[in-house]
Amino acid sequence: MFQINANHSNQEKFKERYQKLIKITDISKKIQRDDISLPPNESRILLDFEEAILECMNYSWEIDSMLEDENLSPYEYDQLVSRLEKLSEVIDILLEKHKSNVETLNKVISIYKILKSLIKEIQFVEDIVIILTKTYTVEKKTAYTINESEYLIALEALDSFFKKSKIKAEERKESKLERELLELAKIIGKLEEKHAFNSLYTSPTILMNEIISSLEILEAMIEPFYHMVKGNYYSEEISSAKIGLVLLSQNKELDVGETIKIRGLFSRKRGIEELEELSDVLRSLEID
Repeated sequence: MFQINANHSNQEKFKERYQKLIKITDISKKIQRDDISLPPNESRILLDFEEAILECMNYSWEIDSMLEDENLSPYEYDQLVSRLEKLSEVIDILLEKHKSNVETLNKVISIYKILKSLIKEIQFVEDIVIILTKTYTVEKKTAYTINESEYLIALEALDSFFKKSKIKAEERKESKLERELLELAKIIGKLEEKHAFNSLYTSPTILMNEIISSLEILEAMIEPFYHMVKGNYYSEEISSAKIGLVLLSQNKELDVGETIKIRGLFSRKRGIEELEELSDVLRSLEID
């Protein structure tokens, strides 16, 4: 009786493992094709968000250039008013789309975090060197590995994230962020055939290096989205700058830099110290 139960249990385990292998193969092949993309609505949200950020950066660079000189000419003052108004218009549109922006960005951050943890660095002892004084030093090395179960989790996350697209890849208009995500997904899909899972590599493989590099690019691309949303789209700073312009028109003796504190607002940040999902953070932000 015990032998029968043991055989049945082994058969179930084998069946489960076999199904996992089939699932890994199926999903890895699927995400390497050119007919997947984000769902149309989320793809459009990312594209609109990205274009809005670039527009804000362009206006901000012009504003920064005008604020380099503490003395504003009448022409520069008018140009500054115009640029701040245009910047404010873009921000107002982003505020209206706040909920969908956060929901889509959360999904991007969530998938990024799963992929970021895929490659593990493991310290191991290569040798113990005994010295004449009978003391010893331990020589440690770093190895790199990808766990097969975690790889399946990453594949399932990607499979849920991307959908089959009805539009050909060359005809789709995608954000740069979406394209980078797609490229990273395809690289990860190649691991199924090219990589030995649960094995230690003394140096990153070519595909590992490609994933690491792509993740670094992806973080740099997520960064302006992340800081824009977490900073409440800098709406308060922009409103304050507009008030500062009014004060300058009333009192020419005021210091431009002290009155309009907006310079460098949209410049690149120094990375993301702790990449977190934004849903909990933003509950405290009163955005109507």
